[in-house]
Amino acid sequence: MDDDVIIYPGHDYLENNLKFTLKYEPANQMAKDWLAKVESTDYVPGSVRSCIRDEKQFNVFLRLDQSSTIARLNLTDPDPKDVFLALRGQRDNW
Repeated sequence: MDDDVIIYPGHDYLENNLKFTLKYEPANQMAKDWLAKVESTDYVPGSVRSCIRDEKQFNVFLRLDQSSTIARLNLTDPDPKDVFLALRGQRDNW
């Protein structure tokens, strides 16, 4: 998808995903900033939106090459599919 595609995430879903991202990337400042923004916003459908460009900066599922994530998942030399599957398994129980 094009980086400018706009995403209108559900408020609770976005908040939980940002917290999940920070579990695996605690130094991700953009995720921290977005979490603060989401937590301080009264949810009105469409009031919080991002784009693919932003998501690539704070969505752990779009950052499968991050060494901090790979280390926290205890993976050795994984390919992106391995990282995604490990994250998905962790998110299913989040």
